[in-house]
Amino acid sequence: MEDKSTVQILTEVQFEHEYFKGRFSAFGIKPSASSQKVLANFGMILREDNGRFSIYFDVFHEGIRRSREDLLSRGLHLVFSIELVDSSFFKYTALFDRPKNQAEPDKDVFYFSNRKMNNELLHNGSLVSNHDLYPYSLRFSRELGSVKPFGILVLKLGADLRPLHFIKFEALATYWRYILVSDYLKGVPNPVVIDKLSNQVFDGPKSITLASGATGVSFVSPEPIKLSSSTLNQFQLLENSGDHPLKGNVIISVLPNPNHTAVQSGLPQKEDVEFKRKYSEIIIS
Repeated sequence: MEDKSTVQILTEVQFEHEYFKGRFSAFGIKPSASSQKVLANFGMILREDNGRFSIYFDVFHEGIRRSREDLLSRGLHLVFSIELVDSSFFKYTALFDRPKNQAEPDKDVFYFSNRKMNNELLHNGSLVSNHDLYPYSLRFSRELGSVKPFGILVLKLGADLRPLHFIKFEALATYWRYILVSDYLKGVPNPVVIDKLSNQVFDGPKSITLASGATGVSFVSPEPIKLSSSTLNQFQLLENSGDHPLKGNVIISVLPNPNHTAVQSGLPQKEDVEFKRKYSEIIIS
């Protein structure tokens, strides 16, 4: 462990995700071979910590005291490969489909950099998108190796280097489908599922056949809903009260979120074919 009196922070990069409402850990960071030499030769130290990595610098380098500004005046840059280590990442992250005439998923790589001055984000928009996908060029394959990483990060160590940068991902939005399977819940008179915050009523009830062959009663959200790791606490199952579904008796006051590890539906429905909807199933027993 370094003596903190002899090292200072140069910059930090933090990964965030809408699904987790902030910082999350899904990646490993590795400097290129040339960047490893730059780190060593200029007295810089790389540290990773649960969704954030930091670069420190040795205040006393080769017997001379230096400041952050002194180091940044050297015109250096660092290249990192970003390795995906969370196998569930794409089950809770918005899709990154490229236009068909540009779709080469085996050759694409995410490219992040601090080329935009006075911007804490290392991507083009407010969230990572397909606009951050680029071909994995020969230049980078020579520096990072033949195995294409998830992403590439280039940091220019100039006078405008911010102390903290962010890479932020968007949560996947799916149609949430609640399925009642117990005899008790299937027997509720005139059931209705509502979003108590927006007063939207879910489409249903509709009969649905499960993979096991059993039948259930389903309700589908009128619009896609972004997945979240925290319970949204806004969806309820009610017993419809005549012409006033929002005033019915509460059967379940808080319906759960879907499990992000099993987001996409395997249940067929004829109306899905045209729209190719992505569903998240929530079985209520």
